[in-house]
Amino acid sequence: MNDSDGYVYILKNDAYQDNLFKIGFTKNMPEHRAKQLFNGVTGVPLPFDVVMACKVGNYREAEKNIHLRLKPYRVNHRREFFELPIEICSKVVLDECNKINARLNFNCINPIILVEKKEIAIEIEKYHESNFLISMKDILMQEKYNSKLNSEQKDRIEILMLVLAEVFPNDLVGWYDGFMKDHDPEKEIQIWESLVKAFCKAKRYYEFNAYKQEVFNSLLLRTINDKSFVMKAMASSEVPHDLLSRILDCYDLKPTPLVVITANGIKMDARLHIHK
Repeated sequence: MNDSDGYVYILKNDAYQDNLFKIGFTKNMPEHRAKQLFNGVTGVPLPFDVVMACKVGNYREAEKNIHLRLKPYRVNHRREFFELPIEICSKVVLDECNKINARLNFNCINPIILVEKKEIAIEIEKYHESNFLISMKDILMQEKYNSKLNSEQKDRIEILMLVLAEVFPNDLVGWYDGFMKDHDPEKEIQIWESLVKAFCKAKRYYEFNAYKQEVFNSLLLRTINDKSFVMKAMASSEVPHDLLSRILDCYDLKPTPLVVITANGIKMDARLHIHK
């Protein structure tokens, strides 16, 4: 092993919540690093487990690229913990390590460690419109833009697609197309990243699998309206009122209202067009 060879690992600790993983690098075997971290961290009652690890020709570059792609989902900027489903973290780690290995002609079959999780596969279906609880009346189609997406933005959009596959199914081309039609794709990506962070955070603290579609719909509404408005709009949903309130608190951006145009050409806030 030369100075650049090493491993990128994903660690899980049962003392922490689900979907919270540590992603880092090491020159030694990942299992040794996990033991080292447990012995060196105070206040952690349980050892770290290696969930997944890849061997890579330049481990520092790999970790840097992975942390950059997952930056919106970092729990603490000074630590290496990320809040995302393990299948998403694993895919990003594998992608970045394989890219570097291909460029360096570094032959290795990855992942070298992978703890299988039941029902981990994500099936991307063709897009279909969900029965959104809120309908809007008298809205004209917005002007279509032809914005460009850079490679970093495309990587971030892929993560959005994977996390939301069950509640907002669409293929990657469809996701790209949606953002390219936006006047400011970067701003829109950031809004969706905040939605995904809220969705993952809520999933960590609360059990809502039976209501996951309504939870997504509620958070989507929250991106354009304040909490009180969403609570009223979702009053007839099956999500318990107190649970919905706590879930909406997980979204940390100010609302960015849609600009809609009525049939007579008047611009108005989308919330004025709720039609029960």
